[in-house]
Amino acid sequence: MAKTYRVHLEGVSPVEVVGIWRERFPEISGFGEGFRLPSGGLAPGAVALLGGGLTGVMVLYSDESSFTYMTPEGHPFSGWITFSAYGDEDGTTVAQAQLLIRANDPLYELMMPLGLHSVEDRTWQRTLHNLATYFGADGKVETRVVCVDPKRQWRRYRNIRYNALILSVLRVFSRRPRTAAASQPVSKARTAERWFA
Repeated sequence: MAKTYRVHLEGVSPVEVVGIWRERFPEISGFGEGFRLPSGGLAPGAVALLGGGLTGVMVLYSDESSFTYMTPEGHPFSGWITFSAYGDEDGTTVAQAQLLIRANDPLYELMMPLGLHSVEDRTWQRTLHNLATYFGADGKVETRVVCVDPKRQWRRYRNIRYNALILSVLRVFSRRPRTAAASQPVSKARTAERWFA
């Protein structure tokens, strides 16, 4: 699936748009605290965590006019997301998010038409609307979706072992319940006594 989301901005350069977008990505995207930036910022090779560490994205490319994320194993889809800006023929700056994605495993393959595609659309439409609002524009977002390959990837059924949703549920249910004594706070003195006893 190839998806493109665009918004027109006036009075701002493409370089400025991409710089602010990269610098304020958690705020502009609406992910907020759910998007944890690496200490070195969004530089190529850096990994940013999403959803409290449930999954993340790796910065594949970054320059003054664009930056690209790549999704890891276990993410709902495999693919790239490129955020860029350019000047069109009438001098207006166009900011866009371009996705080239496909479901990562059969479970996500089933979930995509049942609502995951619309969640993805709303996420990036909101991001571009927020970017436009930041620069004082009206924020009318154009969306274009093209099906690149209509076939399902059922032969990739083994990818389900990396599914972040399934792994998270299994992790929750595999934890042993804590006893009342174990959930009591332990003082530093008692902890030190155990270490040196």
